[in-house]
Amino acid sequence: TDGVTINIQPQTEGNIRVTDPQGRVVQESRMLGGLAFLSTVGLQYGMYTVQILSKEGRIIGLRKLVVQH
Repeated sequence: TDGVTINIQPQTEGNIRVTDPQGRVVQESRMLGGLAFLSTVGLQYGMYTVQILSKEGRIIGLRKLVVQH
């Protein structure tokens, strides 16, 4: 499968949001026990921002994701 697994410590629950360079949300995924899988299928080549959100919706982390097919 094409994608990436996000592993957050300490283990937490919340959501993962992926935005494109223009800030548009292109994918959202549920995070359970500190783990989430993001599929890169359908994402165009380029750089994306991965926002790690708490259960309350607060951003608790940011990462960059580079997609190359």
